[in-house]
Amino acid sequence: VAMPFSLGNILQRAASHQYYSSCILSQETTLAAFPLTDKIQLKERIEFAMKDPEFLKSVYISPSGGSLGTSEFFFITDSAENRQQRQQIGKLFNRLHALDENDIILNLHQSTKMYRSLELIGDLIEYAGATNIPAGTLAENDSLPPLCQKFMINGLAGPSSRLLNFARYLMDHAEFDITFKKVIYTSEALPSYQEEYIRKAFRCQSIVSIYGSSEVGPLGVSLPSTSINQNTFREFVYEAESMVIEILNEKGVPVPEGEVGEIVFTSLMRLRNPLVRYRTYDVGSVHPFTRTDGEEDSRKYRCLRLYGRDPAKSFLFNGGLFDLNNIQKFLEQKQWGVLEWQVIIDSDRFQGKSDRLEFRFVFKNKNRSEDEQTFKKEFCDFLDLQDEVTINGVEFEQLEKGVTANKTRKVVDRR
Repeated sequence: VAMPFSLGNILQRAASHQYYSSCILSQETTLAAFPLTDKIQLKERIEFAMKDPEFLKSVYISPSGGSLGTSEFFFITDSAENRQQRQQIGKLFNRLHALDENDIILNLHQSTKMYRSLELIGDLIEYAGATNIPAGTLAENDSLPPLCQKFMINGLAGPSSRLLNFARYLMDHAEFDITFKKVIYTSEALPSYQEEYIRKAFRCQSIVSIYGSSEVGPLGVSLPSTSINQNTFREFVYEAESMVIEILNEKGVPVPEGEVGEIVFTSLMRLRNPLVRYRTYDVGSVHPFTRTDGEEDSRKYRCLRLYGRDPAKSFLFNGGLFDLNNIQKFLEQKQWGVLEWQVIIDSDRFQGKSDRLEFRFVFKNKNRSEDEQTFKKEFCDFLDLQDEVTINGVEFEQLEKGVTANKTRKVVDRR
């Protein structure tokens, strides 16, 4: 059966597959017969399936970057299906003029602890016809300018936190005359002030982002952007024949096209180990794809608008609810010069002490002592907190990262 597979073939396979056979809601092989499935439920089913030696033959194994506490979650899919999906997305990069044969890309993605983003993004770059230089996220910044010169590198790819780290390095080393025509980022979204900093540091012409996950695989590519994104959403182009995307309201009922709700995925690229009605708890909407290249693209492609993750990003501290979006807006003000930040909540309750709150900031300017006291006062007044909060300026290496994907954790709650 050729890829992408039909929805009927996927559902027929899923109805008898060990992932779904015990939880199917009716004998009808329709999408509605399958319950919503999340990461924790899928983890349990995969761990059960792994007891069968046949299950692990000719498969692609990748840890999921999402949080499951301290337990690891390995998603398993068919090797051949996985390669074909990557090839399809690589061609989409080329179709959208995000990459072509003239691009030589320095790849700063992660490859430790079985996390395979360096390999994945490298494949997408090569399938798009470009050249991949796999330096990896652990490469020292000092080693990168000579590499760029040696291979005439004109593009850059990496997780957003790693790109910000390298951007700050180049801003502090004006002796390097380096321009990256194209920048591809993954992982955390770039707020407008971070995107502005990256554009200035790299002098790039366009910025592209990728949407995907270990479970869904690489799905969508943003259109190359020559200006700073001021929207509250990110928009990704994907092939309609590769994925069925449902947008559900709070009652789990599909909403009309264009309306915002929870995003639920059913992959049409994975038959051996199906992914049916998988929820990431991302919030978004689906829209037609319109561009001047002709009607064929409008029929073949769709746009997924991604607004973020549900529930709303916030944390509780000493009885108060703090919204991360409001904190982000305060920190985006240019006079503060904040490049990245993190909040850590700790507790000494066993010693009879109250919770503690620490904010860690990476500033654009390392030598900013004269502004530090003003910033601390204004920020504490904004939070309406004084003695309970500690504010520290740090380097990127001092921000706590996730174990698997090495992403900066915005909130670290140790209570």
